[in-house]
Amino acid sequence: MGVDQFNVPAPAPRIVIQKDDDAKKGVGRASNPEALALAWKFIGFGDAHFANQKYVDAFQRYKKSAQAAPGLAQAYFRQVYALAAQERYDLAAKALKRGLALDPGWARSKFQLDELYGPNQLAKKAHLDALTKEVAARPHDADLVFLLAVWCYFDGRRDRAAQLMPQAAGMLGPDAGLLDGFLAELKKR
Repeated sequence: MGVDQFNVPAPAPRIVIQKDDDAKKGVGRASNPEALALAWKFIGFGDAHFANQKYVDAFQRYKKSAQAAPGLAQAYFRQVYALAAQERYDLAAKALKRGLALDPGWARSKFQLDELYGPNQLAKKAHLDALTKEVAARPHDADLVFLLAVWCYFDGRRDRAAQLMPQAAGMLGPDAGLLDGFLAELKKR
């Protein structure tokens, strides 16, 4: 009807990079440089909130970072600590697993908890004490032991992490491979 349907250009194909098993979770999706820059801005805002002990606000910024660049593991790793500060350990463990699925080599990073806590050492100690108390109350909860092990690892408590990592690995079942990088780094010492 006046329109030549054969000369209409087809829409450009959409390219999405995903691992087959992770497609449902959104793991492995590529991010463009603008999305990554925005994600790191949100991380910066989240870190500022974290330093001011505004953990709910920090979590919200880290969550926006993950929405901007779903393949950026750092957004999930920071969510772990914002959630743990709120004693939302089940969600913290999920964020940790998601981050490690994206970056299994996080154990080799130079990250230290003091990057988030800075001079707020009393808050860091209170959060560690609360997590330790929760693990003592539920010693067979694999996710709690996992969280505590990773917490100790990045808090420079490598001896304690070395005790907890094999225990966590034994309890995590199919997720035990998430600790391989940590276990390898601890053996190097």
